[in-house]
Amino acid sequence: MTQAKEAHHFYPVLFYFRFSDPYHSVSHSTLVALDTVSLIKSALDDQKYSWLKEAGAVAQLWKPSIWLTGGLRAMRLLTSLGVACTRCALMFE
Repeated sequence: MTQAKEAHHFYPVLFYFRFSDPYHSVSHSTLVALDTVSLIKSALDDQKYSWLKEAGAVAQLWKPSIWLTGGLRAMRLLTSLGVACTRCALMFE
């Protein structure tokens, strides 16, 4: 997820590319990552698995997924307004 976030951060035009297979789309990848992190944080026992809930790998799934979701939202807004964005990276910072 971190590599996908970095790629979309440096090349925001990637948000406009679509795959024919929905399993490779940004929205599907972020859905799976956010569901995974949500299950880890909510379903596991706090006392027994607090080390896992606070692990760096969980944060590396959560933070880039949230960023990519914001990027998708901004791209949809610009598209619906008919605005062509050449400097989309400024929106996400």
